[in-house]
Amino acid sequence: MGTTTGVTMIRRLATAMAVTSLLLAGCSSSPSEEKPSPTATDSPTDAPPTMPELALDDSPAGAEAFVRHWIGVFNASARHGNQEWLGATSSPDCSPCSSYAREFKRLAAEGKSPTSDIWTLREDQLETFEDQSRIAVRAAVDVREGASTNSYLFVFYVGEEGPRRMLDITMEPQ
Repeated sequence: MGTTTGVTMIRRLATAMAVTSLLLAGCSSSPSEEKPSPTATDSPTDAPPTMPELALDDSPAGAEAFVRHWIGVFNASARHGNQEWLGATSSPDCSPCSSYAREFKRLAAEGKSPTSDIWTLREDQLETFEDQSRIAVRAAVDVREGASTNSYLFVFYVGEEGPRRMLDITMEPQ
């Protein structure tokens, strides 16, 4: 395993900060967007999406299915403020994943959880490749930022061994 250079660490920190700012922009709420008060039909036991069988497959299609699933869990975690859901599908070493989970919990505590999906995967722009011992999926993601939506190019690094986990997320220039 190689050492991480200072430039790589700065790049990762900059990516984590940029991705977190995208998240914060997407979660800003005006009074009309605030989450409504719970009703009798709201269930505190709502669950994240179920992982499809294909997502467990050790193949490019399996990695892409996992990224689709992870983004579904990401959105559900944001809406419900449940950091455990995101943690269950992410490596503890995934800094952006941990940042998102903490932010979701904070927003929920403030009553500012988003009421709809923040990220939407653009299915027409998926590319899977190998990067060292990880599978990487480059994907365009539409990110809701307040009243507008912008597209960003992310690379999702997926673990190959053991239970599928998101290992890291980086943002690429477009």
